[in-house]
Amino acid sequence: MKTLFLVPLLSLFTFISFLSSQVGALDLTFNTDGKVTTALEPMSIDHLYALAIQPDQKIVAAGYAHGGANQDFALARYHPDGSLDASFGVDGKTITDFNAGADAATSIVLQPDGKIIVAGYALNGVQTDFALARYLENGSLDPSFGINGLQTTAIGLNNSEGLSVALQADGKIVVVGTATLIPTRGAFTMARYDTNGVLDTTFGAGGIMINAIDSTDEHAFSVAIRPDGKIVVAGYAHPNLDAYYDFAIAQYLPDGSLDSTFGINGRQLTDFQGFNDYGYAMLLQSDGKIVVAGSTRAGNTMLSMAVVRYNADGTLDTNFSQDGKTITSVNFQSDAAYSIALQTDGKIVVAGSSYLSLYESFRFAVLRYLPNGNLDNEFGKVTTAFQVGNDQAYAVAIQADGKIVAGGGSTNFDFALARYLPGEVVGVGDVPISTHALFIYPNPAAEQIVMEYSLDKAEPVSIALYNQSGKIIRLFSNQEQQPAGKQTRSLLLPSGLPSGNYVIVLTTPSGRASWPIVK
Repeated sequence: MKTLFLVPLLSLFTFISFLSSQVGALDLTFNTDGKVTTALEPMSIDHLYALAIQPDQKIVAAGYAHGGANQDFALARYHPDGSLDASFGVDGKTITDFNAGADAATSIVLQPDGKIIVAGYALNGVQTDFALARYLENGSLDPSFGINGLQTTAIGLNNSEGLSVALQADGKIVVVGTATLIPTRGAFTMARYDTNGVLDTTFGAGGIMINAIDSTDEHAFSVAIRPDGKIVVAGYAHPNLDAYYDFAIAQYLPDGSLDSTFGINGRQLTDFQGFNDYGYAMLLQSDGKIVVAGSTRAGNTMLSMAVVRYNADGTLDTNFSQDGKTITSVNFQSDAAYSIALQTDGKIVVAGSSYLSLYESFRFAVLRYLPNGNLDNEFGKVTTAFQVGNDQAYAVAIQADGKIVAGGGSTNFDFALARYLPGEVVGVGDVPISTHALFIYPNPAAEQIVMEYSLDKAEPVSIALYNQSGKIIRLFSNQEQQPAGKQTRSLLLPSGLPSGNYVIVLTTPSGRASWPIVK
């Protein structure tokens, strides 16, 4: 007769306490230590600026690689365990040169059909232009897009850089960044492209919108599309040439004109402490509110992380940290948030860098805020070093299972990724029992156990054994494709496994289920 393990109250309390202690910790199932570095080319100088998570939970990273005379677009794709996906490009990596000049990818968006759009900038020999590339799922350029998969757009007579990309519901592509009008002045700049990579002439002036205000230097870093097609852009700007920079947001109608119902004539500036404030990253909440993250400086000394939330009309949301703004110092040196993501529970994750000391320099810094704007102290102020030196995170993304992936550059000039546990990584109730109906017997276990579970659909399954410290003891199954329906698995426990409490965790792209066992 089968014996199903019923979890006693004490065991539940033990495992829930264990979960809490793991919040913000590196995920040791990701490349065994929670961190991955990748050299894109031999002896190259590489930097990661953007991340995206595919529906199959593979991680796409983009930035640049400078391995020879030129700096080029660079992409890498990873399996959920952190290993390179050899089915993408060449051994998981692809390098793209535009004009034999300095090129850099700064932003990624995934199309519903699996194609990958990457935006950035490319040097045309004289100045930098907006640059777009579209890749097929295997990492090769899509010949149906632009010219052999590539598109560049010269804007003005000086440098222009595409820094963020978004996809409209109709498939059109919006790229925002900065065009330098004169050497000391930039302007919010957008370009919109049809699905084939050609400029959309119904937008702005011939597909381009430059929004410059007299006596203002402004820089756009992030874009998002509302369900009604309006376009929200965030960055920073001078109110006038003699003042300090402030956070800046603007909202545009679908034709590229400013939305006069938003903020003050379509724009809003936000000052934090009377000195320079830089907005780098933005997200839209499902309720229409806008969250922008970046940095703020107090006088000429400390630089801190800064987050602000606006109502849908561009006014400050006073339900967020009482006045709409929050400032966080990580190590009381020099901190900045460069990327932002939203959890399904409404918590806000920001990633960037923190300067520890002259000897330790910069580290990845990841913070999490509650929906009311308060710092989530359970998660803490997490910093991660790859090596002593200069490690900075420029991108953050959240997987379907809630795990947090941050990416950037390492001291060794490689792509660098780290993955963190968000809480409730192992424990009863990760996924509704109706979804994965997980049973394990016999329990207490001897040398072998049997798992029974059900899948609502065919998907890849990973099964792992953890100890109470959160360390993975054995990976029984790694992204093994399984059909929908009832599954039965026999698992042989490691030889010599000490007696004690352990946890079996089943993970799929749809979620997690877990169960404690006793040896």
